[in-house]
Amino acid sequence: MKRILFLLSLVLIPLLSYAQSSDYDIPRLWNYNASFNNAPFICHHQVGVYVSGGNAVTEMYWQDKIDELYKVGMYDEDSSCGLPLHFVGWGVEYYFNRDSRWKFGVSGGREFAFQEMTGGYVVSETNKLYHKYYVDAELWYVIPTVRYDWLKRSHLKFYSSASVGLARIRYEHKNKVFGTLASYLFDELIIGDQIGETEKWTDHSTVCAYQAVPFGCELGNRWFNYFIEFGYGYKGKIITGIRYSF
Repeated sequence: MKRILFLLSLVLIPLLSYAQSSDYDIPRLWNYNASFNNAPFICHHQVGVYVSGGNAVTEMYWQDKIDELYKVGMYDEDSSCGLPLHFVGWGVEYYFNRDSRWKFGVSGGREFAFQEMTGGYVVSETNKLYHKYYVDAELWYVIPTVRYDWLKRSHLKFYSSASVGLARIRYEHKNKVFGTLASYLFDELIIGDQIGETEKWTDHSTVCAYQAVPFGCELGNRWFNYFIEFGYGYKGKIITGIRYSF
């Protein structure tokens, strides 16, 4: 009997000591009356899905390309300000919760934008030409992330994160010229279509992608959480979605 008690003490004393001092917040073994929902047990894995809106990085990149195309004559004066791209996207993510504060993970997703604009000018009394501009942009990214939860209040968490990874960007631009040609035949006005050539510009590039999130908020219970982030980088300006912990 004494040997059994001695062996149990060798096992239980280190375990109880670890439960008091561990950064992993495992529940204290002697707290039998605590409800399961209130126990400080931490789930070490977290997966999520999200949607995003806005992308300041690629929008500025496209504006620089618009300026270049304007200089070589692919845009007229009416459209020199460029096309207003509005990126939207989706993504998935995974986090490993090292402890109650630090999390390490990776996220990947796709963003896209499409825009068109038409401008025209009069060539002569019987001829008016139009330019129709198309922009089709797409972005794929994979970004490892480090996250730190700097404030926890019951079911509410506030955090910041930083990410660095890779992105593949594709831009396609088309400038289609078309117009109307009016002519007179036996004193009758005849209007026909005049289709011009389509100029096309395509760019593919692989770049170092990044994302900085100074403020993020997560609301929910131990397993399911809704979150929203405000950041700057290749994932978007506003990101919102749900996360599941296990």
